[in-house]
Parts: sequence; structure tokens; C-alpha cells
Amino acid sequence: MSRGCSHEFPLAWLVPPVMRGLEYGAMFGIAAATSPDTPDAAYALIAVVAFRHYDLVYRLKQRGEVPPAWVNRASGGWDGRLVVVCLLMLAGLLPAAMYALAGVLAVLLIGESVHGWVQFARAGHRVTEVEDEEDEG
Repeated sequence: MSRGCSHEFPLAWLVPPVMRGLEYGAMFGIAAATSPDTPDAAYALIAVVAFRHYDLVYRLKQRGEVPPAWVNRASGGWDGRLVVVCLLMLAGLLPAAMYALAGVLAVLLIGESVHGWVQFARAGHRVTEVEDEEDEG
């Protein structure tokens, strides 16, 4: 259970990609509605968020661990990021604030990811290759 709801229904696997698509689409929509220059800033922010999602998948898949709790809180979650982008839009601070947010999140998230993978390697652990079920057929 995550976020207080059951993920036992047959199409539960669709929830994460749909949520990511909605987050990315909302950011691009807000950016496009603001000014013609803002979609570039939205792309920068979405690239950082996509890296976060990629890192989460491979941490779990290859190391069997999740990032520290402070990283999860600092990244804001999809809802937190959308609220911040909406507030920045209402304050008239886009696209500059979107670039700044992307930069801060990039330093935080990518820096922590690199640190985590370096610590993992220094501890003598090796990445385990896990084959996807669809490749086994």
C-alpha cells in the first residue's frame, strides 16, 4: 500500500506512468500558457524529475534500496512540484524560477545519486544484473 490506497487491481501497473505523464503534461501546459520561452524551462525541470524517476527504478532494481527520506521530502513529490510551479506561475516568476528550481533539484538529486552509487561501490558491492521477465520468454 502506498499513499493509503490498495494496488491490488489488475491495472495497478499503469498508475506510476499515468501519474508521471500527468505531472509532465501539467508542467508543459503551465509553461506553454505562460509564455513562448517557458517550455524550455519546463523541459529542464522535467529532465531532472525524469532522472529522479530513473534513479529510483535502478536503485530498487540493482541495489534493493531506496533513497534517504530527506531526498524524498526535498524533491517534493509530484503534487509538491506542481503546487510550486503553479505558485511560481501566479507570482509571474516563470521561466526564470523554473530554471532555478531545475538547477537546485539537479544539484540535490544528482549529487545524492552519485554519492549513493559511489558509497555502494566503495562498500564492495556489485550491481546485480536482473533480467526483465519479458526477456526470459
